[in-house]
Amino acid sequence: GAPRHNGKTGVVDIAHSSRLRSSAGRLFGENPGCLFGSAVAALVHWPRRAVVAIGEPCPEEPTGRVSIVELELRAGGTVVAEKNRVVLQPVAAGGGFGCSLAALGEDRLAVGLCAGQQVLIFRLNASHAATSATPPLQPVSRPYSFGASLAFVRLGGGVPALAVGGRRLSFGEGTVWLFALNSSDAVVSTAAVDMNSVEAARPMPPQSSGRSPHFGSSLAAMLDANYDGREELLVGVEGIGAVFVLDLQSPPWDGTGAVVRSSALLPPPDGGEASPGLGSSLAEVLPETDAAANPLAAPAVRTVAVGAKDTPVFP
Repeated sequence: GAPRHNGKTGVVDIAHSSRLRSSAGRLFGENPGCLFGSAVAALVHWPRRAVVAIGEPCPEEPTGRVSIVELELRAGGTVVAEKNRVVLQPVAAGGGFGCSLAALGEDRLAVGLCAGQQVLIFRLNASHAATSATPPLQPVSRPYSFGASLAFVRLGGGVPALAVGGRRLSFGEGTVWLFALNSSDAVVSTAAVDMNSVEAARPMPPQSSGRSPHFGSSLAAMLDANYDGREELLVGVEGIGAVFVLDLQSPPWDGTGAVVRSSALLPPPDGGEASPGLGSSLAEVLPETDAAANPLAAPAVRTVAVGAKDTPVFP
């Protein structure tokens, strides 16, 4: 996503995982002044068909929108045509609708309203139109950016949990809230994770930027890497340029035990010093086989795409 492309409507570029330097297609926003491409989530990614949700918060309006776009692909992932586009509108008060997105299969989409400090979970039909929405998710304590990042992660027994990133007003390091959901998307258990919960954060990487670390600046699920029946959660930390891999305890969380079972810190690219903007966005790059449907067929080596905002690129 490039929400400020040419200072106009924003664009989303699509690249095949084996040819990341060349674009396989480009989608354009339709509303001047709105930030099309602020968030992107894949609902479907089959060899000849893709469905992507694209967030478009509007700074000059008290709302925003989310476009769900169905694409026809040719072999190799090149976009042939845009077949359909459905627009979701907010159903709750609060600006910044579409500032963050997370998909769970083809029929559930979580949408952040950053200005309203809320998250909604939409149920979608076969045409990707919304059929229902949950009451807004909100934390007990009010941070100033709850909903800035989102990820669905499947824990023990396939129980889905929604991870929500945000910063607390008091000290700013950032917190990730976990909401375990039942089949009706009702919250059945909650927990919170911050830097103090993560063993791999000690000792901390050098903080050369002078910026406070934002734990949870980005979130992404990673296919079960250690074959224990749980997906891992990737957590970006802007400010120090770090990415953590968390192995989470399955719900219910009762507050008596550790939520994080183990953690690891990804090394910076090329072994050098990390850019402070590293971790601004995250996604696992899935193999061409359907590893999501058959985790045992997943490769032993995982590939993770990590954004580094405000970082110069040298040839």
